[in-house]
Amino acid sequence: MPAGACDRSAPETALYSPNDAVAADGRVYVADTDNHRVVEFVGGHVVALLSGFNNPVNVRVVQR
Repeated sequence: MPAGACDRSAPETALYSPNDAVAADGRVYVADTDNHRVVEFVGGHVVALLSGFNNPVNVRVVQR
């Protein structure tokens, strides 16, 4: 696969070049860099996909 390409055939739980992860309140957020998204896991299951990022490399959880 060329650098910077998304692996669209992979399941949503497959991470392609993850760079950073943070845990907060039992949730894990992963910067899935080469899939251009941030993935939220709870109990090992994907609960949210935030896409459209340009190669995210860090994740920060901000409490309001």
